[in-house]
Amino acid sequence: MFNLKTAISTWRRSFELNRAFHAEDIEELERHIRDHVKAALADPIVSLRYE
Repeated sequence: MFNLKTAISTWRRSFELNRAFHAEDIEELERHIRDHVKAALADPIVSLRYE
């Protein structure tokens, strides 16, 4: 089963290893991902696909 926390943690580590990204940038991107996922799951049509 998909685990969002694990996926984001793995994604975040890959960006943290790249010195081109600042911690603040990574945090902003993570917030955007979480907000987008939350909004998508609040959409009844999207939610039905993942039940």
